[in-house]
Amino acid sequence: LAEPPADDVPTPAEPSVEEVDEPATPTPTVDLPVIPWVVSARGADALRAQIERLAPIDADPLNTGFSLAATRAALDHRAVVLGRDLADLRAQLTAPMIKGAVTEGRTAWMFTGQGSQRPGMGRELAATFPEFATAIDEVCELLDAELRFVQPLRTVLFGEDEQTLQDTGYAQSALFALQVALIRLLRSWGTQPEVVLGHSVGEFAAAHAAGVLELPDAVRLVAARARLMRALPEGGAMAAVEGTETEVSALLTDGVVIAAVNSATSVVVSGHEDAVRQLLDTARQQGRRATRLHVSHAFHSPLMEPMLTEFAGIAAQVTYHRPTLHAVSTLSGAVLDGDDWTTPEYWVRQVREAVRFHDAARTAVDELGVTRFLELGPDPVLSALVDTAPAACVMRRDRDERETALAAVAELFVRGTPVDWAAVFAGTGAREVPLPTYAFQRRRYWLEAPRSTVDAAGLGLRPVRHPLLGAAVSVADTDTVLLTARLSVADQPWLADHVVAGTVIVPGTALLELALAAGERAGCDRVDELTLQAPLALPADQAVELQVGVESPDAAGHRALRIHARPHDTTDELPWTLHASGTIAATASAGETWDLRVWPPQGAEQVELDGLYERLGTAGLSYGPAFRGLEAVWRSGEDWFVQAALPDAATGGGEGFGVHPAVLDTVLHVLGLWERDGARLPFLWSGVELSAVGASTVRVRVTPRGEDTVELRVADASGEPVATIDSLLLRPVTLTDLDTSGSFVRDALFRVDWRPLTDTGDARTADWAVLGELPDGHTARFGTSYTNLDALRTALDAGTQPPSTVALPVAAAGALRETVTEILGTIQEWLREPRLTDSRLLILLSGPADDEEPRTDPAAAAVRGLVRTAATEHPGRIALTDLDLDSASWERLASVPETVSEALIRRGTARVPRLARMTGGDVLLPPVGVGVDWRMDVVAQGRLDGVALVPEEPRALRAGEVRVAVRAAGVNFRDVLNVLGMYPGDAGRLGHEGAGVVAEVGPGVTGLVVGDPVMGLLDGAFAPTAVTDARLLARVPEGWSFEQAASVPIVFLTAYYALVDLAGLEAGESVLIHSAAGGVGMAAVQLTQHLGGEVYGTASEPKWPVVRELGVAGERIASSRTTEFEARFRSGVDVVLDSLAGEFVDASLRLVRPGGRFVEMGKTDIRDAEQVRAEHGIDYTAFDLIDAGPDRIAEMWTALLELFEQSVLRPNPVTAFDMGRAPEALRLLGQARHVGKVVLRVSSTDAADAWPRATATCA
Repeated sequence: LAEPPADDVPTPAEPSVEEVDEPATPTPTVDLPVIPWVVSARGADALRAQIERLAPIDADPLNTGFSLAATRAALDHRAVVLGRDLADLRAQLTAPMIKGAVTEGRTAWMFTGQGSQRPGMGRELAATFPEFATAIDEVCELLDAELRFVQPLRTVLFGEDEQTLQDTGYAQSALFALQVALIRLLRSWGTQPEVVLGHSVGEFAAAHAAGVLELPDAVRLVAARARLMRALPEGGAMAAVEGTETEVSALLTDGVVIAAVNSATSVVVSGHEDAVRQLLDTARQQGRRATRLHVSHAFHSPLMEPMLTEFAGIAAQVTYHRPTLHAVSTLSGAVLDGDDWTTPEYWVRQVREAVRFHDAARTAVDELGVTRFLELGPDPVLSALVDTAPAACVMRRDRDERETALAAVAELFVRGTPVDWAAVFAGTGAREVPLPTYAFQRRRYWLEAPRSTVDAAGLGLRPVRHPLLGAAVSVADTDTVLLTARLSVADQPWLADHVVAGTVIVPGTALLELALAAGERAGCDRVDELTLQAPLALPADQAVELQVGVESPDAAGHRALRIHARPHDTTDELPWTLHASGTIAATASAGETWDLRVWPPQGAEQVELDGLYERLGTAGLSYGPAFRGLEAVWRSGEDWFVQAALPDAATGGGEGFGVHPAVLDTVLHVLGLWERDGARLPFLWSGVELSAVGASTVRVRVTPRGEDTVELRVADASGEPVATIDSLLLRPVTLTDLDTSGSFVRDALFRVDWRPLTDTGDARTADWAVLGELPDGHTARFGTSYTNLDALRTALDAGTQPPSTVALPVAAAGALRETVTEILGTIQEWLREPRLTDSRLLILLSGPADDEEPRTDPAAAAVRGLVRTAATEHPGRIALTDLDLDSASWERLASVPETVSEALIRRGTARVPRLARMTGGDVLLPPVGVGVDWRMDVVAQGRLDGVALVPEEPRALRAGEVRVAVRAAGVNFRDVLNVLGMYPGDAGRLGHEGAGVVAEVGPGVTGLVVGDPVMGLLDGAFAPTAVTDARLLARVPEGWSFEQAASVPIVFLTAYYALVDLAGLEAGESVLIHSAAGGVGMAAVQLTQHLGGEVYGTASEPKWPVVRELGVAGERIASSRTTEFEARFRSGVDVVLDSLAGEFVDASLRLVRPGGRFVEMGKTDIRDAEQVRAEHGIDYTAFDLIDAGPDRIAEMWTALLELFEQSVLRPNPVTAFDMGRAPEALRLLGQARHVGKVVLRVSSTDAADAWPRATATCA
């Protein structure tokens, strides 16, 4: 083998392993004082998620910033945070100050003129960024060669000698040098203008940026201009005056001219000092703000003319090029035609004539489509003058120049201006590091055809060609039309982008579209009114059944319309919820002529939309892509002008819709720009008509018509009318109002509802047995009686056949422990007896009962719980029935089927417990965290479910007052009117009577102590505690329930005050009592009978048996639904106690005999007493119980209690509801379907909590 080469170099066949060095980190040459972190995403939600992913990063913040800039695409939703270190950046991430979305339009650079200069401007930028420092040095060197001033320009520029810098020669030159260096710096960061304009000397930098003047030529012109102006004799003056150009022009005199029009109300004048001083005095006398400017010469005035000839000669020697960018002249205010900046004459005129910056800025926006401005100058002068688009300034006095420049670039970047952020990190030594992955927002993008539906025609229905409707059917023998559909986010994916408080909600505009579609089907092309009653939620995985009902037309041709919905459930008939109601009609006549062809309207100012959807999001309104079609908004006076288009996300386009709901809803987002607290949502549409359909792009004029009402005119993309909306009433809402997340979950919340038992047994009781004795002699009819279970066993031993049912009576209100122990023992023995395996033990809870609810005394409740448990464990062996002492109830007991495990029998009617859904808005829950400090209040007037339990701090007691721990509160028609907003005058707070225990007594109260059970008039009784005057209270009679006691105060006090005090009823007189089956009516019947009067009464026919049971003869009862009572009682009466209105009052007045009395307790039809006396010859008195005064009410209480104790009077029947079911109680009362009194129970836990706390306070 040959020896290896002497240099020991491996041959190609030998492997070589060498150490590879890591790439050397470049030595930093730039030290960024603030580090930009740039984040972007496809949407706002993704942007928030992306920002959150950066928070845990602990790598070098410089490397992270560079990696974000170099390795991430710039998507449409953007944010930039600037920080000095990692902690600073993390703090900024929580709420980025610079955030936005890309908008169409161009970026314009504006170059500031003389007057903005300041010592040291650009010094910090030069110290940090080499590109800037190099440019400054280059330009200053060129200018020094032209100027030949004593001090070098760079020394003056970066020095502290402000007086020297104010010298015109230095000031103009320094500004130009600064602006050229800024151009170089910004272009090194990869950002460019698309439009340029400049103010006075700033226009030279603009021309250089546009490529019109190369740097040496630009320097030559700027230096000549500065030098020649400096050489002019000092003198003259300039002043800024408030006013329009026309107004200020009227103040001009000889020797003074307009030098600049900076804004619509800011004008600069220039000229001889005396003339300018005189103009200032005149302007101030007119109340205008006017300020003299600190300048050495009267620029842009005839005083500049001595330099023009020499300057023109220099300008003629310069080479000009056609601009490479769009540019706007501040000499003419118009777009450059290409030659303006390329002629010496232009630059000569530019010295002498006025600067028309205001016109130029407007032209940039209106004609060149500029949507963002960047000012290149030492301070934001021009930015403050631009009012048509967002503007930022690269530098700002007393701010770090590096941070300000980066922030200004970031402001434009988030709005769409391209920036090469990686270039910002050039020279910093930053390197790439791993970053969190993109925060994808998971969405399904498969194209899916709508779910197939059953052929409507095959089901005997007519198909409806509308995207939101499926079928229609006409109801036989009527003009009623019913349209049906099924909505879901699967069938209509765009609906998933309309989210309210975390839940997908069908927008109000979709309900309006349904009404318009139904109207077209019914021959009505106008929606007169449509009230949105309740939000319609769409669950993610469940459809919603929809019904749109159109009723027959009335005499005027109007047709009532209602929109109902319910969750689609194939296994259960779920209840329907009313979501919208209104009227539709045919258009009566041609309306106004209008169009929106001129667009945007003349003089309208564009409105910035940045942050709109973030602001709406904080109010609970989240809109996805399908509802983000807002393109632009302008404002002119009170009118708002909106341009919106249907996004691609709203699949299917606008075809088939009148106006696509997503487009119309998007238009309403402009309301989020109004300076008002909280969110406002559509509530009432009025006067809606369509003149065209299918528009996917709309122009809309929105005009406020009051505090919460707007008018809309909707046109298509060409400005032709599409829809007219005369009025849209908006209603303020809170996140609590919007929280519909439980709208379908609520359907999983149940309560026990006692429903009539329709099945009956064979009523055989011969083979029954009774253990003990049944009340009122009913034992015999239910078979053989045995003393106890041992006695029954003895009979079985003797050969007796086992009975099918054994009844075990339990006395109501017995001792708790003894009763439960006895029943438990009996049940255990029953289950141990094998001969009774096929028999049923029926436990009977019996005793007096004055309401329709199960007994709630402790013993009865304990027995019910025990028996229910035993019946569940031993089906068919044990049953329970709760019945009153009415003989009809005992008769009904025999016919209850043996398969019924529990029944409730009152006055012969048997009911059984069934689970009922807590649906609609009918479940009220106390607010969290306030304990018992709440009450029921009206939160949405106009609807009976517009009530809620709201927090309220209890107030201190005054002298003579008592605080009551409320256990039950009476509901009155006054409360119904209050909730509906129909009560004439001040209805006060909800809840005016109740019963409970005294929780606290105020100073001066005697006769009542803490713990006393009381009933009476209360203020805000729908609450755990209420306060009242002690004179308005009375002790609860022994043996009464709190529900009974709460039913008494208003009805009996009102009846007593009306009949005794106001009518002065005497024995033998006749009284017509309207609504005699109602609370006051039944009390009045009893009092009239006690006073010896003859009772005539009206009631709805189903309630006539109730009136007869009170002792009123059948011939003295008439319907309260018609005025036939006038003919039935034509002999007349002495007194009328009225609660009706309209023609019923007229008929009743005619029934009163001369000299009689008409006592009105109603509130909706009050007559004039003098007019009634003149027309009918009777006394007319309308009253309110409180008119009697506390002392008289106390006297009436004394009289009434005596009558109750003597059993002359008895409480009315009671229908009780828990406080959570208050809307249901109000609805029952409002529909007059009750008998007697409706009462709300306050949780005994709440009352118990209120009692000891108040007692402790008192102690």
